[in-house]
Amino acid sequence: LFSETSNLLKTIISVLIALGLLGVWAPALADTATFTPGQCPVDLSASHAIVDCGVLRVPETRGSNNKRFVALPVVRVRARGPNPLPDPVIYLHGGPGGGIMDELAEKLGDPHWQPLIGSNRDWLFFDQRGGGLSQPLLDCGQLGLSDTGFTSDADVVAASACAQRLTAAGIDLSQYNVQTSVADIIDLKNALGYANFNLFGVSYGSRVAFAVQQYAPEDLRAVVHDSPYPPEARGTEQLPMLLAREVRQTLDLCAADAGCAKAYPNLEKRLDSLLKTWLSTAREFEERTLTVSDLASFLLDAIYDWDGIKALPANLALILADDMSPIVDYLDGGGDFAEGQLLAHFCKEELPFEDRVAMAELAGDDPLAQSVLANTQRLFESCKDWPVGTPNPKESIAVTSTVPTLLIAAEIDAGCPTDFSVAALPFLSAGQYAAVPNAVHSMTNKSDCVMAMATRFLNEPLAPIETKCLAEEHSRIDFQLPGEQ
Repeated sequence: LFSETSNLLKTIISVLIALGLLGVWAPALADTATFTPGQCPVDLSASHAIVDCGVLRVPETRGSNNKRFVALPVVRVRARGPNPLPDPVIYLHGGPGGGIMDELAEKLGDPHWQPLIGSNRDWLFFDQRGGGLSQPLLDCGQLGLSDTGFTSDADVVAASACAQRLTAAGIDLSQYNVQTSVADIIDLKNALGYANFNLFGVSYGSRVAFAVQQYAPEDLRAVVHDSPYPPEARGTEQLPMLLAREVRQTLDLCAADAGCAKAYPNLEKRLDSLLKTWLSTAREFEERTLTVSDLASFLLDAIYDWDGIKALPANLALILADDMSPIVDYLDGGGDFAEGQLLAHFCKEELPFEDRVAMAELAGDDPLAQSVLANTQRLFESCKDWPVGTPNPKESIAVTSTVPTLLIAAEIDAGCPTDFSVAALPFLSAGQYAAVPNAVHSMTNKSDCVMAMATRFLNEPLAPIETKCLAEEHSRIDFQLPGEQ
C-alpha cells in the first residue's frame, strides 16, 4: 500500500520552501484554503507534458482557531487537445504516508499512462497531507514498519516517541486521515476553478476516493479504483490469512508451470518446514539476526510488486538454501515513507474497527499466517500512544454510491484482494468490476488492457467495460528461472 519518497526530494522541498517557492506550514490570516502558482516541486521537463504547478495551503484543523496550515504541492497536467473537457481527473496516490511527486516524471513518461494523462482533460496530482513533499511531513525516521506492521517491539517504542515529537511541534495528529483529505480535494478543485471532477485512486488512494464518495459526492462524475480498499474491509484483521493465501496461490502457479516447477520443486512444503523452525528461532546471516517478522515483510513486498512476484520462487530457493540476501536486500532498501501519516490514519480509521482476537483466529495454525501475526499485533499496540481523536463510525461501513465507479482488482493481492471489491460492488448502483488474473497490486502501472479499460470508462462511465483482453494479456506469470535476471 506505500509509495517511496527519496531523501533527495526532501532536500529539494526544503530548498523550495527556503526560497519561498513552495509555501510553508505557518499561521495564516484566515481559516480558508488558498492556491499559489509557483515552480514545480520536481523536474518534469523530460515528459514534454504541458504542466503548471503551485501550492495548495489548507487549514490543518478546519473550524478551529489554531491557524496552522498544511502545504500541499500540486502539479496540473493540461489537456493536449483544442477542446478540453471541463472535468479533471484528480489522481490519489498510495500510502498512507507516500506521495506522487517523487515518481511523477516517470509516470508522465510511461507509455502506459501517456495516452490517458492530459489527453482530453486536465489531470491534477498532489501529495496528500502528512506524506510525500507536503508540509508538515509526519516522518518518524527509519522505523521497522511495513505493510505487515512493526518488525520489532523496539520500533513500537520509537513510534511512540515520534508521536510525542510531532505533538510537541504543534501538529494535530487527529487531522491526517481520509476524512480531512476529502476536504483538501474539494478545496483543490474549487481553488483551480473546476465544477465537476473525476477521481483515480490507487491502493490507499482508493481508500481516500471511497471517502469522497461517502462525504462529498455532489460534483463527482466518475471514480476509478485501482486495487480497491473500501472502508469496511478490515484489512489488518485479515492480513495474516490473506498473505498466506496469496503466497500459496503464487507457489501453486509455480508448481503448475513446467519450467518453474522443475527449477524450484516442492517450494511450498519446504517453506512450511522452514517456517515452523523460524517461528521460534531467529536466523543468523552475515552477522545479522533475521526474525520471522523480517521474512513476513519481505513476502508481502514481493507479492505486491510485478517484478518481485516473478522472482519470488528464485528468491525463496535462495532463502531455503540459507542465503538470506533477498531479505537483507529488501530490508536495506526499505522505503522512506512518512510513518506518522500511516499511523495517524490506521489508528483512527482502521484499527478501532478491527478485532485482534479474530485476526489470530483467521490465521489459525498456518505457519505463513503465523509469521505475520507479531507484526500486525504490534500495530494495535502502537495506537495506544497516538492521539488521533475519536474514530468516526462511518469509517467502518460500506459506501453506498450512485456515482459511476470502476473497481479493478488483482487476483494476487494480500492488501487489496478481490474479496474487498466483490463485497463493495453491491453498494455501488453504477459500479463495474474487473478481476485481473495472474496480476498483482497497482495494475494500471503495468497492464495495457487495464489502462484501455480505465480510459474508456473515464470517457464513457456508464458504458459496459471490455474485459476480454485480460485473459490473453495476463495468461500466466513469467517466473524468473535460474540464470535469468
